[in-house]
Amino acid sequence: MAAFELENHRTDDRVAYSLWKLLCVRSQLRVVFAFRREWDESRKTVDAVCHDALRTQPSYGNSL
Repeated sequence: MAAFELENHRTDDRVAYSLWKLLCVRSQLRVVFAFRREWDESRKTVDAVCHDALRTQPSYGNSL
């Protein structure tokens, strides 16, 4: 099973919320689609959302 979330809002907070919703679902594949006009903008969004999401997750001794 796979879960997909489409988020077209311009703020990273909304993209992070979409990611959080997917992290709450048990699935082998979880994908957030967040469109940005520029490639650099999209990379910044991914970096910011991943940093925030990983910062809030409990540590189980695993490193990235």
